[in-house]
Amino acid sequence: MDITLIIISSLISGIIGVLISIFYHKRSDQKRTKMDVLRDFVGYRHDLKGDKFTKALNEIFVVFCKSSDIQDKVKNLHDVLSSGQYALANDRLYELFKVMCDDLKIDTSTFEESSFIKAFNIKK
Repeated sequence: MDITLIIISSLISGIIGVLISIFYHKRSDQKRTKMDVLRDFVGYRHDLKGDKFTKALNEIFVVFCKSSDIQDKVKNLHDVLSSGQYALANDRLYELFKVMCDDLKIDTSTFEESSFIKAFNIKK
């Protein structure tokens, strides 16, 4: 009886440990993937028609698929860019940046819109 109880307890604790580990790693991997997409989005924002920026925007639909707010901001940005209303593009880019940061729990209160819009692109 005692050995059976020890074996069952060991099995249950092992299974619980594995389930917790799987949950933690899945959540960690999702956050890392979201952070990579945000990093690409910010890193390539100087070239709105470039392949790398386009790739980052396309990945946002999949990586942030559970956030309707982000999906709406991406659609708004797409609508502005596809309609040629480039004067609104900076505002839409910044709005998307902020909601992506909010999703990742990154404090944006220290970021200014002008700092986000002015990308480093010093080429000679």
